Amino acid sequence: MKTQLIIPSLQQIVNFFREETIDEIAKETGFSVRKRQLSALVFLGLFTFGLIQKADSTWVQLVSLAKRILPSLRITPQGLHKRINTKAVAFLKKMFAKSLTLTIDREENLVPLLSSFEKVQLLDSSQILLPQEVSHLFAGSGGSSSQAGAKIQLMIDYKTGNFSQLWLTDASSSDQKQMPSALRQIQACELWIFDLGYFSQEALATIDDNEAFFLCRLLIQTALYTLSESGEYKRIHLSEIQKPKSISQVLEVEIYLGAKAKVPCRLIIQPIPEIEINKRKRKLKANAKKKGRTVSDKQLALCAWSFYLTNVKKEMFPAHVVRQVYSLRWQIELVFKAIKSHLGFELILGKREERILSQLYGRLIVLVFSLFLTGQLSQQLWRSHQRELSLLKSFAHLPVVAPQILAQLRHPMELLRTFFQVAEEMMTLCRMDKRKKRLSTAETLRAITV
Repeated sequence: MKTQLIIPSLQQIVNFFREETIDEIAKETGFSVRKRQLSALVFLGLFTFGLIQKADSTWVQLVSLAKRILPSLRITPQGLHKRINTKAVAFLKKMFAKSLTLTIDREENLVPLLSSFEKVQLLDSSQILLPQEVSHLFAGSGGSSSQAGAKIQLMIDYKTGNFSQLWLTDASSSDQKQMPSALRQIQACELWIFDLGYFSQEALATIDDNEAFFLCRLLIQTALYTLSESGEYKRIHLSEIQKPKSISQVLEVEIYLGAKAKVPCRLIIQPIPEIEINKRKRKLKANAKKKGRTVSDKQLALCAWSFYLTNVKKEMFPAHVVRQVYSLRWQIELVFKAIKSHLGFELILGKREERILSQLYGRLIVLVFSLFLTGQLSQQLWRSHQRELSLLKSFAHLPVVAPQILAQLRHPMELLRTFFQVAEEMMTLCRMDKRKKRLSTAETLRAITV
């Protein structure tokens, strides 16, 4: 296995922990103005790879973790407690911003069907609960939930596995409001895939205007139009559009979406199994009951189909492949499942604002490293063995190897060697299991010929 190809990427992580650079940022933020026992590097290591071993560490355990980085460290739990202040938060926040500059240079064509796109951007969010002491910074979603909470807004390029954008919002903030922020970095020939939470006709118009592509579900209340021979827009309703009559049939209609935007796109209509229809109906009725509303017969009838929108041409995406391509969106759900299970995002604890925020930014840095590393390893494993890396197994493996990384954090050459060994180990132990009956998303898409 030619793992030497990933050394430049591993070197980027090693450079991130370069003590001279860290000390400069620590001085800029006021975290370290003079030489101390607890250096900025040790503090950074403690709140990144240190805390993924034991996310709910006590003050005594935190000191013990810090000693794994610097065995000669002499600091008491009370002394560490004092170092976690507003300047420490500013330091970790700036290091998080620096981590977002990691870049993947190479890209393996894992799915030929997607080769026409510069990037395949998967956008989604996941909510995490936070102690109420930070509710003035991150408002919770209300109801029976915590008074404080944050949403991790994450965009991943499926072609590289690396993050494209990553930022935090209040848990109470709607995803739709975040779409303008995400779209500031849009480029031509990208494919954007997202769920209904981000849907708006303005967003679709922006993507189309930038010569990029979208694939999403239809918000059924949205106005739809066809273009008459005389060039006039004619309003049509979903109930008027012909639907597939068998589970194997897929239909599509050329439409213009939105009363204002009039975005040209294809409406793909896909029947769904009976068990899924009943599940949708139950969910629709439950949501309506919460809001004191009733569900109409027309709404219930529409539960029998999935409605997809895309501006990708038929030649690139025939109607029958749209559902499979849209299923790529679940890859980002795997990321959220992995980070909550293995990176400690469900265990951000404490009574002091500074400690809570230090944990939060430390975990975000580890999330960036994890995506960067697994993205590179996924490409290398496919390049060398035509095998896929399991995201869940890889994230679960990181807490296991964290002590090895901590022990070498102050020694760049040894740290590079350690990351190289970890990479080889992950590509051997964290492969996706081969399954005959149930193919992975990538295997399904690779089997599609257009």
